[in-house]
Amino acid sequence: MLLTRRAKWQRSALIFCAGSLASFIANLSFTLWATTRPGSNIEGGVGVLAQETSCSTAKNINTGIHVLINVLSTILLAGSNYCMQCLSAPTREQIDEAHRQSRWVDVGVQSIRNLLYITSPGNKLLWVLLSLSSLPLHLFYNSAIFTSISTNEYKVTIVNEGFMALQNRSALPAYLRNDNLEAMHTAAIEGRLDRLDRSACLDAYASNFQSTRGDMLLVTPGFPLPATPPYGKDFRIQRNASFVLQNFACGIRQAYQWMCSQDPEYASICSTPCEDVIPRYKADPDGWTPFGVAAVKECYSLPTEERCKLLFSPTLCWLVTALNLFKGILMLATALRRDTRPILTVGDAVASFMAVPDEWTTDMCLVSKQDVVKSKGLWPREPMRLEFRRRRKFAAASAGRWMTCVLMYVLAIALCIFLFSFGYGHISGSRDLSSLMALGLGTLSSKTIIQSDFFGRGWTNLLANVVMANSPQAIMSMLYFTYNGLFTSISLATEWDSYARHRKGLRVSSAPVGAQRAEYFLQLPYRYSIPLLAISGVLHWLISQSIFLVFVEVYQDSVDESKGAREPAFNYTTCGWSPAGVLSVIAVGIVMVGFLLASGSRKLSSGVMPVAGSCSAGVSAACHAVPYDEMACVEPLRWGATCYEEDEKKGHCSFSSAEVDTPFEGVLYS
Repeated sequence: MLLTRRAKWQRSALIFCAGSLASFIANLSFTLWATTRPGSNIEGGVGVLAQETSCSTAKNINTGIHVLINVLSTILLAGSNYCMQCLSAPTREQIDEAHRQSRWVDVGVQSIRNLLYITSPGNKLLWVLLSLSSLPLHLFYNSAIFTSISTNEYKVTIVNEGFMALQNRSALPAYLRNDNLEAMHTAAIEGRLDRLDRSACLDAYASNFQSTRGDMLLVTPGFPLPATPPYGKDFRIQRNASFVLQNFACGIRQAYQWMCSQDPEYASICSTPCEDVIPRYKADPDGWTPFGVAAVKECYSLPTEERCKLLFSPTLCWLVTALNLFKGILMLATALRRDTRPILTVGDAVASFMAVPDEWTTDMCLVSKQDVVKSKGLWPREPMRLEFRRRRKFAAASAGRWMTCVLMYVLAIALCIFLFSFGYGHISGSRDLSSLMALGLGTLSSKTIIQSDFFGRGWTNLLANVVMANSPQAIMSMLYFTYNGLFTSISLATEWDSYARHRKGLRVSSAPVGAQRAEYFLQLPYRYSIPLLAISGVLHWLISQSIFLVFVEVYQDSVDESKGAREPAFNYTTCGWSPAGVLSVIAVGIVMVGFLLASGSRKLSSGVMPVAGSCSAGVSAACHAVPYDEMACVEPLRWGATCYEEDEKKGHCSFSSAEVDTPFEGVLYS
């Protein structure tokens, strides 16, 4: 009953409201389950959903969850957009009052102008709240659930073949006796260490996030094992450094920089990254001499389990759930409003003006939107002479609207170029295009970890990095709003102009009657809306692959099985960026601007019908039928000359269900 008694637009709003409430129930159920389940281990604003699983499994689960999140967010955003357009749409009474004061309003498009001048306070408040509630959803929804990257601290111990030949650790010289080395020797004898040749060792350990390998023995040629340190008392047989990513003023130190520690290009930690040198070692393993020792013969490595986790932020989950409920309530309030009968499409406006002609726009049948705007309230009511002129589709919207949209996109592209240049200048080592593209989309590299004041641990850093990673998504949504509005204007102008060439029924938002047709969803033809939605989805995905949250947990494994697996020694949060992703965003942005300008530069077909666009006065002026027929709006209509007085060279043009002629150039029409 709630649906059947409502107007069609209200039923659609209620359906979106139901979708929003279903999303709220899903979000609430998940949040309650995640925060109360055993093993959630909420600490520092982060909880655990799935613990110590393989990284590929965690990634796949995370991808599936985010597909669902994006489906739900799309429903919420589409519903918000639909309700906002309904709230900003004028009623016939508001149009009549505006025309009485020689002012015009927008029909068929979402309009800030209407909000400023005619929209009721209640509608205006709902519109603003729907708009503002979308921003935090963009910022937080996709980061409420995320995966951690696990990496191991490990020790590299230099030994020779004589060490590996010993079968009893009691035979170890005194300088080799320590808990870790004795445990590694025992593990090697028992076969718990993987034996790797030089190439396999390079492949296994040349990783900034080492999740499958732990402590290792670096074996050099030589027999027997010397009884005293072979290089004097200062010889350090064991390297006790923690090989994890570290943040330095000149960049991020790579976890496997020890592999290149004696390379001549490595005079300091700020020189060429090791990843640019490793390929040379792989091509010539004999030249690999880490720590300045003799050429490596082989390695013995401790295998470890991957410990990637699926994590969530309870605070963000509760925030998203609350916003979801708030948005659903706003949609419900929009759908239940009884004091409005909005004119949502140009077809609605034509039907209304054909049924009840507007007295304030008589004798203005050739007035265009441009004429109304230029008149500044003194609408031209004198007969106008028809001039054949095929206008470009730029005329569908004001110059200010075009400049605003294009300028916003140009500034966004310029900002992307600036940020790319800034980041490019901080990339160490090889920076040619092929090397940058080889880093891939959304792939973490020490070259492209963002060093900011938010690099570190704790909830504050997590929240700051979430905002940093998702701010471009919110900006893109605002840009798309203006882009979608312009294409809506272009489609309105194209359909309006087609009535001068073809007879067809009006496209209305209410239940079609007679020859009338149903409106497009959100006012755009599918040939526009589907490609625009697709390219918007691609662009949002590219942005997510261009800058992304990085949550790293560092483990310290022990070769001593009695100690078991350890908890993370510490974690840190930051953001990473992808050169390939940013370049892709720039390229897609340029294509979008080019496509918009190319669409606007196309010419309208008729050359005789005034371009009314979304201007209510221009639409009204074209609807004074002669003779008057209040039921003409349900018949197939065409715009043209409905009468012509040859002696006076004067005529009248309007929509009509009767036969019309193509207007003559040079004739006065009123």
